Amino acid sequence: MTNSNNQIRVYAAQIIQHQLLQAGVKVTIRTMEWQAFLNTVVMPRNFEAVILGWALGLMPDAYSIWHSEGSKKGGFNFIGYKNEKVDKLIKKAEKTIDRKELGKIYKEIFSLIVKDNPYLFLYIPNSITAVNKNIKNVSLSMIGVMHNVIDWIKP
Repeated sequence: MTNSNNQIRVYAAQIIQHQLLQAGVKVTIRTMEWQAFLNTVVMPRNFEAVILGWALGLMPDAYSIWHSEGSKKGGFNFIGYKNEKVDKLIKKAEKTIDRKELGKIYKEIFSLIVKDNPYLFLYIPNSITAVNKNIKNVSLSMIGVMHNVIDWIKP
């Protein structure tokens, strides 16, 4: 299952369906509108498999997705991932101000998560952003070109 308004996820589901069929496994793909998908499938954990995507902000916070407390109702750890060391590192990261130290902690967190393999990480989408050269006040940022879109001026 995945959300119908994300064509890349639908394509990914079709590729997986085709590959599993070659191995003798029949898969039925279901797609739903985003809010219905969240309310009837994801949050109540009513699925065998889902295709979703996660993104972390410039200052990452893995708590809601990866901390075991996030597996409670309403949390985003809807696969029930639990690793005591990851939980401790996430709590440590919350109190860490030094960016280099935070980077080391997060590398360890994600190294443990990848080793535990709670998800099958499929892809990291590539994107190219282009802006008409006549639009003024566009500036680049570590978080992307759209960070100040409200300030753009169209001629």
